[in-house]
Amino acid sequence: MAKYGVFGGTVGVGKHFVEQALAAGHTVTVLARTPAKLDEVAAKYGNKLVIVQGDALNADDVKKVVQGQDAILTSLGNGPATPMNICSTASKFIIDAQTEFNVKRTVVITSFGCRESWNDSSLSIRPFLYFFIGAPIRDKNIQEELYEKSSLNWTVLRPGGLTNNPPKGEFRHGIAIPGGMIARADVAAFALKQIAVDDYLFKSPTLAY
Repeated sequence: MAKYGVFGGTVGVGKHFVEQALAAGHTVTVLARTPAKLDEVAAKYGNKLVIVQGDALNADDVKKVVQGQDAILTSLGNGPATPMNICSTASKFIIDAQTEFNVKRTVVITSFGCRESWNDSSLSIRPFLYFFIGAPIRDKNIQEELYEKSSLNWTVLRPGGLTNNPPKGEFRHGIAIPGGMIARADVAAFALKQIAVDDYLFKSPTLAY
């Protein structure tokens, strides 16, 4: 069984990853500004879940999560309660910590529409990507570039539109494919698989139904 550190593990894809990794028998350490968001998960899995209260924009807090792990999952998102550049800024601290503690393997959740995947988007979706989520996409573009330039063994996953629907278990994944909707739970399951293999090492596949 492995030990995984998780950033962005109290909501969305990150929380699904935490729950699925614990269910598979792994030990998971999560950085949480609000640990109470994981109360139910902690009650179910006990000491297999380690919660570090802190902020991904604090280098010392980040180090507490990274040290001693086998791999790191980063699933940060932009929201009303976070700085618009949280993904790129926090990733600098995460990359530095992984480099310092020699934690090489990392899987990062960004978004379809980032960088060259923009070319795979349809003309009808481009106005939405540009006008409505343009700022988060630009932040994630920088985030991706940071990992690409790092010495880490990275995989970037670019899901399309995320839903809270039940997972289907089957979906498209690959390089230079069109985007589409996908459940957060399916993205998490794929991340949990990929973090232990090198199918997409140094690559950035799109995930969609």
